[in-house]
Amino acid sequence: VWFFYEGTALIERLAGMAAAAGRNRALAEEHFEAALKQADELPVVPEQTLVRYWYARALLERAGAGDRERARELLAEALTRAESSGLRGLTPRIEESLAEFR
Repeated sequence: VWFFYEGTALIERLAGMAAAAGRNRALAEEHFEAALKQADELPVVPEQTLVRYWYARALLERAGAGDRERARELLAEALTRAESSGLRGLTPRIEESLAEFR
């Protein structure tokens, strides 16, 4: 099987999103954790925001013990990073997700 991808997204984030969509929560978490590490270590500034946003959404959907608090933390970090890195297009979606906590 060949896979060709041309873009700046981390494959780990995309894999996390796919696993979450397939309701494989444990696998999604593994991919998102790997993506967080990669985004921060490389650094890939846009991915630092995007991984946090999508990981938080997956946690909110899973709704396990501690997921809601971790999602809130990730969303708050995503908002700060979006505002400081110029990813303002994502800001309204992050703010909408954060509004669920108010």
